[in-house]
Amino acid sequence: MTGQPNPDDLIELPGAGIPHGGTYTQNITLPISAAGEKFCFRLTLLNSTGEECCTGKFCIDLPACDCLEVIEQSVTCELLPNGLIKYTINLTIRNLTAFGGSPGFDIGHASFLPPSGFVDATVEPSPNPIPPGGIGTVEACYIGLPGTICVNFAVHDPDLVECCSQEICIELPDCTPGPHLPDACKLDNLVPCCPSADGTTPVAMANYTICNNSSVPRTYSWSTSSSLVPPCTVVLPTSAFSPSGGTIGPVPPGGCVTIPIQITCEGFKPGDCAAYVVCATFDPDLGSLCCRGKVYAPEEGAVVIKHPDDPPEIPLGGSDTTTVVIENTSDAPVVANLVISDEVGILAIGPSGQTGHTPYRVSIPLDPGASVPLALLLTRLDDGHNTPDFTSLEVRLDNDRLTPLVSVAVRLSREGEVPFGIRAIAIVTDPEPLVEITVATQLGRIYRVRESADLIKWTDTPCSVLDGRVNPDGTFNGTGGEVVCGVPCEVSDPRRFYIVTEVP
Repeated sequence: MTGQPNPDDLIELPGAGIPHGGTYTQNITLPISAAGEKFCFRLTLLNSTGEECCTGKFCIDLPACDCLEVIEQSVTCELLPNGLIKYTINLTIRNLTAFGGSPGFDIGHASFLPPSGFVDATVEPSPNPIPPGGIGTVEACYIGLPGTICVNFAVHDPDLVECCSQEICIELPDCTPGPHLPDACKLDNLVPCCPSADGTTPVAMANYTICNNSSVPRTYSWSTSSSLVPPCTVVLPTSAFSPSGGTIGPVPPGGCVTIPIQITCEGFKPGDCAAYVVCATFDPDLGSLCCRGKVYAPEEGAVVIKHPDDPPEIPLGGSDTTTVVIENTSDAPVVANLVISDEVGILAIGPSGQTGHTPYRVSIPLDPGASVPLALLLTRLDDGHNTPDFTSLEVRLDNDRLTPLVSVAVRLSREGEVPFGIRAIAIVTDPEPLVEITVATQLGRIYRVRESADLIKWTDTPCSVLDGRVNPDGTFNGTGGEVVCGVPCEVSDPRRFYIVTEVP
């Protein structure tokens, strides 16, 4: 819009006027109707005899300041135990309620609409009240996540009678320092149903562990469910799990908590299996962290492996001992020829007191109905840079290496610098079968993906980095964040292992 400023007549400049290269400030008043608009006007300069020197057109974006003006805003943040962020918002405002000659009012209260996220929807300014034309500050507390929020900021007089408002937008920064690693969970992948202590309905015991990889304590809500996942044909009711859900925490930063879950295998026939999932969340708006497992009923007369009650936990460069029990359920003596390994090839396994190697092979003679404990020493072989949160200890018969008898979680605890490596693996079948591997990387490091069918022979594999490029030798560079790479696969492969290594 265009208009005429005030004064609208000739303005006499002091002295001899503005010399060449000089400056001069002149205050003018713009009409009330220009508030919130782009206001344009012309300015003509005259010499001392009244002759026109030049004319220029000026356009100014004017704030909608018939109520208040936000002069300055600042935001500080603090991480909360639930993973959300507490923002302290400080606004410096000018009371313009008397703008345009109206009486105006003192500002005694301020509120945010909608109030969602604000700890106190209505706050008091400082000083209180702020008189018309005066300047004061308003401090508010908001709990949420980074991003931009836009709200109606309303001010009221001390009696909450008069009110005016305008929309303001506030930028909320990310308060999380350094690279962020997602939380992790692990469930014993495969456990057998064994007769209960009282000899009635068979039960299986599975350990569920969740790890807090944030820098603040977190409390998680978790629950179990079962569904039909071929080849497993049994669907477990919620009542089969004890407990079937609950709360974990608070889990300290970098810490893990394990809950043993007893699963009742009522109605299982030999060879039956059931798939189930345990999901946890610390905030409903941020999605769930889910881990999957299976329970099965061994065939009649089979060798059964019972896993330890307490899941092993191995620090970087350290060892831990664990014991599995081998049971002969047949009425004839057998020799159980076992192959014991871990799913990522990161552990050396041997008898108690010996470092061993991976995989570890052992023969156990068993009388009819006999149970023999086997003590194992698990030693970490990694240097901590490409280490997942967990691996699984897997026991197989030597004549059937593709089908484990048991697969139980082993916690790979962290010390010092948070290591980076595989964070998630997903299978994509359309348009071509592909394994998508999400890798948390460090800036300046170089990585390579390797694959194996048996955890013994490892080969380099091509990896197409999504939204990025691959080096000529098949490696890819770390970005300081997560990199997703795709590895071709065959849907007919019964099993395939992947590791990510750093290249010197």
